[in-house]
Amino acid sequence: SPPLLNQFATAIMRRLEIPALSPDEDERVLEISVNPDMADQQTGAIVWDAGLCLGEMLAKRQVSVGKRVLELGAGTGYVGLAAAALGSSVILTDRPLLLPLLEANAKANALQDAVTISELEWGDTLSDAGE
Repeated sequence: SPPLLNQFATAIMRRLEIPALSPDEDERVLEISVNPDMADQQTGAIVWDAGLCLGEMLAKRQVSVGKRVLELGAGTGYVGLAAAALGSSVILTDRPLLLPLLEANAKANALQDAVTISELEWGDTLSDAGE
């Protein structure tokens, strides 16, 4: 199978409107690449319905988000990037294969300075993960 970054050509986008944080700011639209071709191999290559709902609730301020956010199994980064767009400092984690997708989505939305992207395999202890 081709590398993940080469598969972006077949990727689709999910969009999320983030209202302005203050009167002197503009509304922001996040565009998150998803890759349905990888969905059978990597569950993190798509945005799940629960993520869509949580992202919308964050954007509409129906739930609050803290100053620091840790997203485990971030996949596309949809929810974590929404939190970053709302001003949180965010750590996005996932399996090694999905890190390029996370990095690309952060960069595409000019949020690379607001997020830290780290490898974390479910079931690993901190010593296993190199921490």
